[in-house]
Amino acid sequence: MTLMRPTNLILISLGFVALMSGCRNQETALTGAYGQSLVAGRVVMEAGSNPAGVEVTLLGTGMRMIIGQDGRFAFNGVPDRSELHFHRADGIGRSLRVDGNATSLVVDLSATSGNSRRRGAGRSMQYEGLIREVSASTIKVYTSHKDEVEFAVDMATTIRKGNRTYLLADLKPEWRVHVTAETRNGVLTAVEIKVQNTNGDDAGDDDGATMTANGVVTAKSGSDLTVDSPPRGLVTVRTDANTIIKKQGVRITVAEIQVGDEINSQGVRGPDGVLLARQIEVRGNSKKPK
Repeated sequence: MTLMRPTNLILISLGFVALMSGCRNQETALTGAYGQSLVAGRVVMEAGSNPAGVEVTLLGTGMRMIIGQDGRFAFNGVPDRSELHFHRADGIGRSLRVDGNATSLVVDLSATSGNSRRRGAGRSMQYEGLIREVSASTIKVYTSHKDEVEFAVDMATTIRKGNRTYLLADLKPEWRVHVTAETRNGVLTAVEIKVQNTNGDDAGDDDGATMTANGVVTAKSGSDLTVDSPPRGLVTVRTDANTIIKKQGVRITVAEIQVGDEINSQGVRGPDGVLLARQIEVRGNSKKPK
């Protein structure tokens, strides 16, 4: 295969600058059996800094290396589509997706190092590891970088494995997860948690399995709501004293939910497909009054 010299400069939206050129770093290549592609390059930082100690990880493969002062890294035999994660204890945390051979990436981490870290606020960062602790609003993960990271979890956080959704309370220590997070008001907050391995605990639609119903309330009967939730259709959402119901962040009662309101509900599947709700977020009525 003949590698072409660079013809253009690509600005990656996550803050990386990548320049394609011939491979000059094959002596540091780490081999694996995940694919046929070669990914190699060099990390650069602001003047007066060096990238020594930055850990480069190919997420999902277990392939990683700690780079030296020259900033060079290389991985051989990687998947055609791969994701690189750059991490160092002083706050560097960036990800870069590459398709196929990327034979000499010049990755500029200046904007994420030292006193410039605040400029990275709001950008997504990727973490992978084992759950250590789960609380009512946080999750602590022992990451592939051999440190424990705590994430805030809120109603906007998506937790799933494939097409199955989870609640924070469903997560268990030692489950392997991939977390996409952002810094919001100085707090590292999980945007999405992907469950990768639950040690065989992967129930389907049996009673007790996690269940959601998102849609318009079409009827009410006491503490039960009927929700039109595509693609399931009409779902009975049952509430009790333990159900947390919020509207715009404020706790409300089931009596305050109106027919026509749009809701997101999460809970467990009960007999006959009834959703036993743990949490309900009321989004209001999207239909404008005539």
